[in-house]
Amino acid sequence: MKVNGELLILVSIVAFSISDLFDRVAVIDTDPFLATLIKCVIICVFVLALAMREGFNTRGSLYFVASGLVSEILGSASFMRSLRYGISVALPMIQSQVIFTAVLSFLLLHERLSRKAYVGIAVVFSGLVVLAYSQVYNVVSQSPVLGFVFALIASLGWGAGAVLWKLGIEHGASSNSGLVVHYLTAIVALLFIVGVGGNFHIGLADVRNLAVAALLDGIIGMMALMHSMRYISATRAQTLKSTYPLLACLLAFFVLGEPITGLMAVGMVIATLGVVLFENGKSAEPAGS
Repeated sequence: MKVNGELLILVSIVAFSISDLFDRVAVIDTDPFLATLIKCVIICVFVLALAMREGFNTRGSLYFVASGLVSEILGSASFMRSLRYGISVALPMIQSQVIFTAVLSFLLLHERLSRKAYVGIAVVFSGLVVLAYSQVYNVVSQSPVLGFVFALIASLGWGAGAVLWKLGIEHGASSNSGLVVHYLTAIVALLFIVGVGGNFHIGLADVRNLAVAALLDGIIGMMALMHSMRYISATRAQTLKSTYPLLACLLAFFVLGEPITGLMAVGMVIATLGVVLFENGKSAEPAGS
């Protein structure tokens, strides 16, 4: 059974990694908000079908309205923009999400962390410093600082969204019902943003790329991750899944020809080790203890 769980995590890692390649290609000429809107629509259709099967409930909906705005507008759209500067710029910096999640969980959920989790946060921060130094001084990307900024904004949005998501679940919502509210809210907001900006230009090839990316990360990746937790612990599942940026960067190097310097590789490994420490330590001390 344990092997089954780890195989599902492997499917999730590969799905998340490959989806970023398709996203990277799609956003070169496509507005990030429009790209996010297309992915949200595709994923929403899927989760709506799941919610209708299990029965829809509106408990905790306000939290999912907030998570849809924060996670998709602030998080996903910023991540799409950061991808314009390269996967090797965006993906490693996304590891900073654990720092934002930890801070917001402490402030809003009153969750405490073990010493190992705090060490993990420090290691993640050290890895990000190495990455920032390697990017800026080796000039492997045009305007890498802007890529860092958008990736950090995305991390903040996703970290806040995760906390809001947990609050919604604690107030009685089901995961699928919450996802429907989350994505419907995001779709309405994104339609308004795209409509005001008038950024409707997108090629058919980019629509296909975004559809494939949505299938991989929003459906296959997430479903594999969720089902893996039937066989292995949530902490182990999240720890293994957190290594996917390394694979995504390697795929970008071999498939898209994005450069990776030795110092960048060191920074990626350090940040990933920090995330592993954090994931293994964050549940060691229960909330309110």
